[in-house]
Amino acid sequence: MRPAFKLFNIPIVIGIDFFILVFFLAIQRITVPAAFISWIAVVFVSILVHELGHAFVFKSFGFSPMIRFYSFGGLTCVKAGATVKPWQELVVSLAGPLSGLALGGICYLIFPFFPRSEITQIVFGDIFWVNIGWSLLNLLPLYPLDGGHVANVIIRKIFKKRGEIVFYCFSMAVAAACAVFGLFYQQYWIAILAAFLFGNNLLAFRNLLSTGKDKELEPEMNGLYSLVKQGKYEAAVTAADGLAGKAVTPTVKNRAVTLGCWALYKMGENEEALKRLESMTGSKVPDKFLYGILLHENGRFDEAKDHLLQAFVSRLDNDSASYLVENLIKLEDYATLYNTIRMYPGAKLDRALYQSISSALHDKGHYREAAEISELQYTKFRGSAAAYNSACSKSRMNDKKAAFRWLRIAVEEGWVDRNKMENDPDLAGLKEDERFTEIIRLLQ
Repeated sequence: MRPAFKLFNIPIVIGIDFFILVFFLAIQRITVPAAFISWIAVVFVSILVHELGHAFVFKSFGFSPMIRFYSFGGLTCVKAGATVKPWQELVVSLAGPLSGLALGGICYLIFPFFPRSEITQIVFGDIFWVNIGWSLLNLLPLYPLDGGHVANVIIRKIFKKRGEIVFYCFSMAVAAACAVFGLFYQQYWIAILAAFLFGNNLLAFRNLLSTGKDKELEPEMNGLYSLVKQGKYEAAVTAADGLAGKAVTPTVKNRAVTLGCWALYKMGENEEALKRLESMTGSKVPDKFLYGILLHENGRFDEAKDHLLQAFVSRLDNDSASYLVENLIKLEDYATLYNTIRMYPGAKLDRALYQSISSALHDKGHYREAAEISELQYTKFRGSAAAYNSACSKSRMNDKKAAFRWLRIAVEEGWVDRNKMENDPDLAGLKEDERFTEIIRLLQ
């Protein structure tokens, strides 16, 4: 999933389903352009403020959050596998609606200073409804609302091991009460929303109960993990097949199949691994990284691209970046390659990968982009090679001032290959300049 932009160094993804939602909610205003535009702008900004409330608290706890706009509004998440403590989860959950209430409160205070007109009434009315009305609704102790997450933390603290079961029962009771309230007061949208949330809670409750049936398989699952980590791939495939056959729930069955597919991939059985992964129970493959790798290895490069992008965004490590880079170079999608790497300067790529990216961009004539990646590499790792490569790209751009500056940096960082510098075609445009002669002398 590709970020649309970054704000405060927080990646923000906007799905097309979000705009469908906003359009649907404003359909009655479509004949009044000012009211229609007001609604879209207010909803987008208000949800952004709400999610930034979550994101800033996540950042204060040391996490790297990402915001996604989708059909249910907004979602702020952190890297898969990150451990969020219960009290941190509670604070993060409250930060969103409190941010919305704060924005609504500020707008309420400044509203009297605006001239009275139809458009100001519409705009401020939307602001109050979305930021105050929605925020209060969002504080209801009902999963998956923020109030539901707060209630979940509290109930789990009180009821310990039975906390999840008690919470979903409580949440369904709240949903049922909201549905009755909506029907009684003829607020049918509340009744419909409550019924939808009741269904979500019921499904989560049933999954929770069924997962309990597979608890006894946990030792076998741990053993399967160990086999894969130890490189005993044939034994891992056999163990995965047996575990998947015993599992009752799709979740546990899919975990076993996924681990078996990792083992098959490590054995070079890419076609069989992909076949098994795509036959898993459910419509979505849980491991986007593995799925992207197998699609790529089986020549389905276009399909692999989005999965590898999603994996990289969630992991931001060198392994996911390496596969993504290989895929994008294969597709010759250098724009996505450059934009993705620049979007995540904090990603944990190693020196060699940065160098291969800048070389690929340079070789295809994307000199400005290649220079920027080389400079990013230099910022992270320093070293003469990154500086020299930047100089080569700058020379190709005919930016002699920058090229000479980076050549000097390369020499200062320890560049000693005089022969390469003198005969490098990338530097041909600099050789008649006396500054080039001076730098060559430094290598003598």
